[in-house]
Amino acid sequence: MRSALYLPKFLAVSLIYAATIPAYADNDDRKKCDSDKLKFSNITLPLGADVLQPTAANSSGWITGYYRDTPGMLKGFLLRGKRYSDMSFPNTASYTIEASFPVGITQRGLVAGVAFEAAGPAHSYTRMGNSVTELIYPGSQTGTTFIRSMSSDGKILGESVDGQTGLPVLFVYKDGVYTPLSLPANPPATDIYWASINSSGHLLGAGDNASGRVLLVAKRNHYKVLPTIPGNLYNVPISLLDSGEVIVDSSDLDLPADPEYGANWFGNILRKGKWQQIRAPKDTKRITHLTGAAMLNNDNLLLLGTYATNASYILSPFKATERDCDND
Repeated sequence: MRSALYLPKFLAVSLIYAATIPAYADNDDRKKCDSDKLKFSNITLPLGADVLQPTAANSSGWITGYYRDTPGMLKGFLLRGKRYSDMSFPNTASYTIEASFPVGITQRGLVAGVAFEAAGPAHSYTRMGNSVTELIYPGSQTGTTFIRSMSSDGKILGESVDGQTGLPVLFVYKDGVYTPLSLPANPPATDIYWASINSSGHLLGAGDNASGRVLLVAKRNHYKVLPTIPGNLYNVPISLLDSGEVIVDSSDLDLPADPEYGANWFGNILRKGKWQQIRAPKDTKRITHLTGAAMLNNDNLLLLGTYATNASYILSPFKATERDCDND
């Protein structure tokens, strides 16, 4: 289906996990968290669902994402505690939505996402309760407005295609106003994909330069290339938090792919200039994905992600405390 062109990464994955990450002194110490001492516990899928992927959370711990129901439709959700609410883009008399993908949630619980009709056209939207607003960039080609990310205060990062020139347009939307995004000149990379926006308007992305694939942040009038993550990795930018943490999904190119599960994936978190690594227990083949994050009201870091066990996917939040990561 056409929606695969804009799907959030790793469609058929289904777990949630939360972590409190200690601040380490150096990159060698971060390996203390590559152990089976991380605590995993299960969370229940919505009734009738067989897969689920979380994509964003707010400081209250409310989680949004999407799941697949029994008829095979992909639906958006809001999870508050153990209660699921529908956050899909609604069907109408003139079209049928086959997939809804929330990508962000504000402190108040406003969810933003993109949806696709069975025939292909896209619809970007915000939703709170039963109130739904479709977002269409002014003057854009029909069905080309896509939401990538939303900050905790409601700034939406999106892209579209100009209806006259046919050129791509990167924009920020908030409170009914669309603003074309003006980036600093002379970017330190090419083919940049901007993946996340925070409340300060800073962007997280990835691009190519003479050193290879790099992660970078755009801060108003300049760019910052982030420190290199140790190892031979392929890194996918996920989230830039208001508190400054950078969340990245990584694949270790030096490790052979598992014949059953494929590439080896895990998470990396940049805090105070140092990268910290998150892996699943060994019985999950160490395949872990990070898909979103939020700083909770108690200053703990909530991570969203996925991991595979026995060729299937499970839901599992975990917390990694300072003691859990000690070499005792």
